[in-house]
Amino acid sequence: MQVKNKLITGGVNPIYNCLAIKENAVFFGCSNQIFVYDMYNQNKVIQTLNFHKKRLNTLKFIEKSENYYLISGSADGQICLWENTSKNIFEISYKIVQKIKLEGSISFISTRYVAGQNYVLVGDCEGLVQIFKFQEEIQEEKLQKLDEIKFPEKSIIEAADLHLLDFENQNKLIISLGSLDRQIHVYIFNLKEKQKFEYKLSLSGHNDAITALNFKYLINPQTQQQYLLLASASKQHHIRLYKIQLKKDIQENIDNFDKKTSFVLDKEYYISLDSILKSHTDHVISLDWGLHNLENGSQTNENDIALISASFDFSIIVWILEDNIWVCKARLGQISGNKHAFFNAQFSSDYKHIISYTYNGALNVWKRVNLTEFRYDTINTVTGHISYVTDLDWDSGNNLLVTCSQDQTSRVFGENKEEKIWHEFSRAQIHGYDINSIKFLTLQDKFKEEFKDRDFCDLIICGADEKVLRLLEPPAHFVNFVNTQSKTKLRLYIPNKEEEEKVINQEATQKSGILQYKTQTEGGLQVLGLMTKNVAIREKISDYHDYTQYEGEENQGGEKKLAKAGEGESEINFKVETDYKIPPSEDFLEKHTLWPEINKFYGHGYEISCLTSNHKGSVIVSACKSQTKDQSMILFYDPKTYAIVDRLSFHNYTIQQLEFSHDDELLASVSRDRYFALFKLNKQKNKYELYFSSQSHTRIIWSLAFTHDSKFLATGSRDNRFKIWKINNNPKNQQNQNENQNQKENEKCTLIAEKVFKKNPVTAVAFSKHQGKCQKTQNLYYLMAVGFENGLVEVYKFFDFEQKLQQQEQIQQQQENKENNKLVLVGQYPSQFEHSNIVKRIKFRKTTSEVSNVFEIASCSSDHSMRLLELTIE
Repeated sequence: MQVKNKLITGGVNPIYNCLAIKENAVFFGCSNQIFVYDMYNQNKVIQTLNFHKKRLNTLKFIEKSENYYLISGSADGQICLWENTSKNIFEISYKIVQKIKLEGSISFISTRYVAGQNYVLVGDCEGLVQIFKFQEEIQEEKLQKLDEIKFPEKSIIEAADLHLLDFENQNKLIISLGSLDRQIHVYIFNLKEKQKFEYKLSLSGHNDAITALNFKYLINPQTQQQYLLLASASKQHHIRLYKIQLKKDIQENIDNFDKKTSFVLDKEYYISLDSILKSHTDHVISLDWGLHNLENGSQTNENDIALISASFDFSIIVWILEDNIWVCKARLGQISGNKHAFFNAQFSSDYKHIISYTYNGALNVWKRVNLTEFRYDTINTVTGHISYVTDLDWDSGNNLLVTCSQDQTSRVFGENKEEKIWHEFSRAQIHGYDINSIKFLTLQDKFKEEFKDRDFCDLIICGADEKVLRLLEPPAHFVNFVNTQSKTKLRLYIPNKEEEEKVINQEATQKSGILQYKTQTEGGLQVLGLMTKNVAIREKISDYHDYTQYEGEENQGGEKKLAKAGEGESEINFKVETDYKIPPSEDFLEKHTLWPEINKFYGHGYEISCLTSNHKGSVIVSACKSQTKDQSMILFYDPKTYAIVDRLSFHNYTIQQLEFSHDDELLASVSRDRYFALFKLNKQKNKYELYFSSQSHTRIIWSLAFTHDSKFLATGSRDNRFKIWKINNNPKNQQNQNENQNQKENEKCTLIAEKVFKKNPVTAVAFSKHQGKCQKTQNLYYLMAVGFENGLVEVYKFFDFEQKLQQQEQIQQQQENKENNKLVLVGQYPSQFEHSNIVKRIKFRKTTSEVSNVFEIASCSSDHSMRLLELTIE
């Protein structure tokens, strides 16, 4: 089985220093994994590195070495040294060469190449600080501990840096440790004699906990004197710069130094406060030195360097020295809208880019426009969730993929057909509750035969940790992006062609040959409440909710109020222009791509656990969390009237998943009560009735899936097994038989295959949307994917033995799988693409081919990631 990476999404952990940059690669922590991001060439995550069991806290590269070495630290105190022996930083050859375990969560890692050697500082939240010497030539333990120091609880170290102090003899390190006690503790470390931490002094001045420290070695261009600048930041909002100089260089002016801010470091060195930078209005979190003179600047010239600071005030500032005064030359960040605090900012290796991330896990990248001006443009980057990704779904055209998460957002992804790269096209929802389930709702049933010549964009139905379902419609910005990027011809639902012509951007459509709408409405978050309303710039666009609808409120008589379409819409007087040829930036996604809410569906007594809709879009079904049979009912809604049209009662506890067969004849459900049930459509009553139920699993059933022809059903459970059932009474399968009304219950659905695993609960199952064909024997098979609690995804061939298989294929199956020759293990996700936590949902993408050996599969997980892979079955 060959596996190709098409898309890996995930947000950066919202914690300090969870980002490392080396050459043209960006490494960041997502949950307990390391994402390797190619920002310059492919603009996607190339691979993920999995080992840590808890959240990844910090990353740092060894600076100068023959091979690539990355140090990672996690919340469980684990430190790993990764090695890549390839000359390509993106090569899939990273392996762990050393592990170090500390007691507390790793709070910082700092590295520095001095005197021809690399030194590493690490610290944890228990107050322990250790210094290591890195020796690449040693095979086993490349990091050798030299010394450690323990701080009390009130003085835990959160930031640290080290640098060579003795410029001439090169035998001393200066180590600065930023503490919760608001002081910077300065130590000297002798490289040749004691090799112990030697305390010198503590620098006061900050009025809150120290958050960042960074040394910079400089040479005065006029006097050629060498000195160090120590940049320090705290939650006080200020940045303090300390200068460390040789005493002999300042002997003549030493009497002019302020004794309150100048101190003797040791016999040879003097440390003094050089500057205080004031411009931020909230906690300053990170500092990084770089170069602003990109033409002929020197790394050691104080007039050529730049300092960037990231803050919780939603801004990043670029500081440079002009006439011996540090001035703010550029301010980057967010001015309005859904703003987020910055957790880190760093210069790229070529100093032309600034890479940062915010509290919502979003990577932000700014590119310097030219070498002479301090102007920066935002560029598109990868995006992703920062909490468990709970569900995903493909739209009816199989061009778009929507995900939802416990980070309270839902996101829609699509492909740029020209570049063959997937991007996030819309931040459909920024909610106030964790979102548990999501589904694209097709408009097929709504327009039926009337508008066959038009391809309408699907709606979204979602359920969160609240008692209502929400129905969302696409904004014009989103449709324009999809049509331009994916070369589709999606339309907003406007039945009247004359009305549609009024809102189509005729000039842009004729110029590009791509259907584009005037951006007259978009989703807008309300100051109070969770509803994303349709905010009108001039007038509303979509007429989907022109039906008279219930608002869910009651008048004094107890009757529902009726509202006309467009009531409650806000008016704004500005218009946003954008180039739809470029994927939307993070700022644009949050402000202008929200999906307006059409209506809510009421009826559940507790939080929504799962939902789905039939393939025609004529009915929506959902269930909620429950511990009683009364609350475990399945509710059926009509998306036209938003009313409950039916209820089904069978399960006793929370229903985990609902799924319609592809012909909509059957509805299946699995529950915490260990039952799975099949409900069959009674066409005369137009209702679903219980057809079959089974409690064959011994633990909770997490997932189920139908084959594309509705002949088979799979279930996966916590009892470490999945089962495949043959649906015997499906009319499509009774071509040569008359339906037996007295058929026994256990014959309606027959268990035909089962796979048992050792201590590995099955959490997700899925079948491909088309069959594959064996190249040697020409036998057809169903491709099945199985996800596990540990993040593993296995892929199986499932053979229907009613089809005549050639003898050679049967022998091969029996050899490969002696327990069950209906199932043949094809392979599993490679280590560089596999999940690191519970696989929550798997869904295959439907293709135009009825038989093919190429499959596209999307999976989401509790590791905060969603992955879209292309499988080629040999």
